[in-house]
Amino acid sequence: MERRFSDLVDIPDIQEILVSFQAANGIVIRILDVDGRSIVSSSTENLFEEIHQFIQNGQQAGEQILSH
Repeated sequence: MERRFSDLVDIPDIQEILVSFQAANGIVIRILDVDGRSIVSSSTENLFEEIHQFIQNGQQAGEQILSH
């Protein structure tokens, strides 16, 4: 029988711990499954999309500078 992380831990308890940890030190934590899907996060923000967008914008700006 294959077990998942959510079968082994109480997700709402982990969520509460992660939110408290983020409040104390400002670090966002996200736990992913083996397929890269978010299981639990200390923030409701989509951190990965924001980082990806930031990287894309930086690459586009760099390409524009080099093209001139």
